[in-house]
Amino acid sequence: MLYSKNAVCILSLLLSPLLGVFLFAYNLTAIGKAKLGPAFFIGFLFLAGIIKRIVPDLNPWIGWAIINIAGSSLFYFYFWGKFFGAYEFKRKNFWPPTLLFIFVIS
Repeated sequence: MLYSKNAVCILSLLLSPLLGVFLFAYNLTAIGKAKLGPAFFIGFLFLAGIIKRIVPDLNPWIGWAIINIAGSSLFYFYFWGKFFGAYEFKRKNFWPPTLLFIFVIS
């Protein structure tokens, strides 16, 4: 069972690409590519840092939206097809990690 493409991308867009990274890393672990999970976390930090450096004086809400849109788009259009395009799977319930994430950031 894996978290679906839509769950990873929508939660990355609405909450944070960091949540998307955790769900994506779980999926990578489930298909035997667990060593790639930390690379996605580092990539998220790199992406956020680059966006903050490119537009440093941006309103924080707009910066947050740009990071979320960029992260979600990368998951949806590039990474999902590269790693999970050939897999058939049952969807895993995304609510437990989502609620845990909301609890932690609250």
